[in-house]
Amino acid sequence: MSINQIEHLNGSNFQQWKCDIELNLGILDFDHVLKEDPPLALAENASTYAKEKNDNWYKHNKMALIMIKKSMISSVRGSIPDSENCYEEYSFDIWVKDENGDDNHSCWTKHITIEPIVGLALPLTFWKSDEFLMVAPDGHIVSYNLDTQKYKHLPLHGIYPGYFEAVICVHSIA
Repeated sequence: MSINQIEHLNGSNFQQWKCDIELNLGILDFDHVLKEDPPLALAENASTYAKEKNDNWYKHNKMALIMIKKSMISSVRGSIPDSENCYEEYSFDIWVKDENGDDNHSCWTKHITIEPIVGLALPLTFWKSDEFLMVAPDGHIVSYNLDTQKYKHLPLHGIYPGYFEAVICVHSIA
């Protein structure tokens, strides 16, 4: 598979795009940069093997970043923070819209910053007052509790893993 055969990430095809990127990087033996932190600085007297391994990680990381960015549409690429490493965990912010005023005069306030949660990605929505739903790397839905900082897999059956959207329904008396 070549980079030209990967459908560009457009916001609605993340799971397939991710699988294709991982496959492509695996074929090229670059996939280790998705799983490994950057190597530590080497001592001046480091072995030739250590220097080659270090150089290879940075070379593979650079190529993987180019491939990942090339396989995104520009609006998606522009919304992702620049990084020097493929392996990076990002924190994310939860913003709340002020309900006072109309749509033209309302404002958004940062409610909370969630630090990186190892092994979880893609927040979907709040669930209850102290939990939110997230999509795990394996494509299944998990509930993450902000107080206990624990998560549990939700037993959702009959749906295709990886294709989720949170839709909030509010009952109205009117």
